[in-house]
Amino acid sequence: MLGGPLGEEPGWRGFALPRLQELHGPLVGSLILGVLWALWHFPLFWSGVWTPPTIAYMVMFIVMTTALTVIMVWVFNNAKGSLLVTMLMHASFNTFANRIVSPLFSAPILNEYGLLPVLVGFSAVALLLVVLTRGRLGYQHYRQEMPDPAAAATTR
Repeated sequence: MLGGPLGEEPGWRGFALPRLQELHGPLVGSLILGVLWALWHFPLFWSGVWTPPTIAYMVMFIVMTTALTVIMVWVFNNAKGSLLVTMLMHASFNTFANRIVSPLFSAPILNEYGLLPVLVGFSAVALLLVVLTRGRLGYQHYRQEMPDPAAAATTR
C-alpha cells in the first residue's frame, strides 16, 4: 500500500483522471491515462525487477496497463471518486502479481508467456465494461441532463 498505490493514485486517479474525463470523456480519458501510467513504469524494465525490455513485453505492458486503467476508472467512477478504493485495488493487484503469481509459477512459464495471461484477462474485462456501459464507465458528468418536461411546463 505504501509503495505504488499511495504514491501513484492521488496523481493518476485523484488529479489526472477527473480532468481527462472532463476534457475527453471517460473512455478516451482512460486510454490516455493508461498509456501514461504504463510509460511511467517503463524504467522498471531496465531495473532487472521485471521481464527483459523487449518490444513485445513493452507493448503487452502498455495494453495490459491500459486495460487495467479502464477497469480502475469504472471502479473509481462507481465508487464516486474514492481514492481509497483505487488504492486498495492497486495494492491488491501488486500483491497478487508479486506474492502469489511469481512464487506459484516457475520462471520458465513467466519467461515464455510473460504478461499474456494477465493482458488477455484485463482486456476481456475492460472490453466487457466498455460494451456494457457504452463507454461511459459509470461517469456521471458524461451524461447529458435531460430537462424534466413537467418542470419546463410550469416555468412557462
